[in-house]
Amino acid sequence: MIGIVEYFEQITGFKAIKQQKELLLALTNDEIKKLIVTAGRGFSKSLCTSIAILWYSEKAIQKDKPIKLMIVSPQDTMFQYVEKYFGKSEALMKHRLKRGVYTEVPIEGYQLLRYPETDSKEVLVDVFTKPATNKVRGNRANILFLDETADINEAIIKSAMGCLTGKLNRLVLISTCHKSGYFTTRAMNPKKYDYTVLQFNAEKCPWLKQTVSRAKVELTKAEYAMEVLGRAPTKEERGTYPHKNIQKCIVDDVVSEGGMIEAGLDFAYSPCKTVLYLTERNGIRRKDIFHKSWSKKPIETIAPEIAEILEKHNAVIVKADAHPREYKGHVEKHTKTPIFYIEFNMTKEAMIGQFKRRLLQKQIEIQQKSVDTIKQLRYHRRNLRTGDDIHDALILSCYEPKIPFNVKPRPCIYINGKPIT
Repeated sequence: MIGIVEYFEQITGFKAIKQQKELLLALTNDEIKKLIVTAGRGFSKSLCTSIAILWYSEKAIQKDKPIKLMIVSPQDTMFQYVEKYFGKSEALMKHRLKRGVYTEVPIEGYQLLRYPETDSKEVLVDVFTKPATNKVRGNRANILFLDETADINEAIIKSAMGCLTGKLNRLVLISTCHKSGYFTTRAMNPKKYDYTVLQFNAEKCPWLKQTVSRAKVELTKAEYAMEVLGRAPTKEERGTYPHKNIQKCIVDDVVSEGGMIEAGLDFAYSPCKTVLYLTERNGIRRKDIFHKSWSKKPIETIAPEIAEILEKHNAVIVKADAHPREYKGHVEKHTKTPIFYIEFNMTKEAMIGQFKRRLLQKQIEIQQKSVDTIKQLRYHRRNLRTGDDIHDALILSCYEPKIPFNVKPRPCIYINGKPIT
């Protein structure tokens, strides 16, 4: 039997790059019993795996050793490649089991006969696919391939692992680390779970040059790490807010329900901006109403305009950043709306925590047209020095302190361990 790299190039007509050769050799290395393959989108991990399945099939014919290969996947991509290239092998076509009305290339699995030139129906190779459901139970396989494993429920993965049998007994998990869960946890801690991990960077693929260039502009650092670099993002790269939570709070248009308008005011001059953000409060829910930014404008110049916006929208309260100190007192000259100043750096973590919960529970509606707001929420990470001014004004607007701003806490004096107020 020829080597897997030569077989890949012969069957597909492609010239394998260095990283693909490494992947192909690992996929067919029977010494690796538990393998995780994490790679960027478009690296051709599914293609390489499908060719490895065909290689195993031909090897079984030549060695006359029975083998069962099982593919579990929430999608059909991997087996579509198996179907596509199956017909390019004369040995596979000769040994295939024909069942009734069949296509030249088998559908959803194939069986290869040990003695194709006789009436014997003894099966030598059995390759079959199963959807990522509980129906995987009860099957038996020598090698199990789980494609797009990050999208498969942990219980189903464990059920599929129970299908492995025989001395070969290999488990191959393939995916990108695009979500937390069973796959990503083990990809990040392979030694703990006794896995061999191979990570492949899509930047190395010549056919993805334009795609990678576009991704550098469009994706966040966390998304780029997952989708292109083929790894889980580091703590520093991860965004503050899960993108799925942001997305479910975005609406085409926000319709006012007549609730109270509360404002958040984040002061800055340059390179950040002064931002005024208005949200409508309806019980525990919030609606994105309006925001405006001013760059390189002194507070004396923009204070009247800020006051005019507050009056126009009948804002009932303004929660403003207490820094810079010299900005305090200017807006009050032009409006009667009460303004409460907050030591932002001391309360920011509490504000972010409240806003994360608000997004998770879908307690805020963000207008689709608020593109700059959505962008800052998606790209926000802790310890940003610039580029979070709109985000800061928004979380100020939504902030709800434990003690209301209009309630002054009573001083408490302790005598003999007992409070006297």
